[in-house]
Amino acid sequence: MAYVRAYVTIVVEDAQRKLHGLVGALGVPIVGPSITGTMYRTQASVAAGAKATLYTTDNLADFDLLVVTSTAAGVFVELTTDPDNSVGDEVFTVELAANVPLILGSKRSYANYTADFGGGTIDAIQRVRVKNTGTTAATVELVAVT
Repeated sequence: MAYVRAYVTIVVEDAQRKLHGLVGALGVPIVGPSITGTMYRTQASVAAGAKATLYTTDNLADFDLLVVTSTAAGVFVELTTDPDNSVGDEVFTVELAANVPLILGSKRSYANYTADFGGGTIDAIQRVRVKNTGTTAATVELVAVT
């Protein structure tokens, strides 16, 4: 078992003032929950043009927290719900900025999704892969906790 406490701090500066913290409505800081559970962590060196699978349910049955980071820009994360297509797989991709984490606080995602939330089945993200579209190798790290 691993004890994990996840939090994010964002500092915004402009000419008039400096704001600290990730702030929601009424200026109240947003603080995520603490999670006690099993942790899966992996790191991969992904060459330019290469792909790597970082997470499947073989590594950890599911997750309550997922963090993916890359040392280089141009790395895309592919999140797949229902990859065996038992309901209808859905794939989502997003590009990582260098050294800026992608953080998910839930594994829940729609499978067999219909646009505008017209239909689908709530399932779970079951595979995470990356592709490096950049020109240099990137070190990519994934941490999942359940």
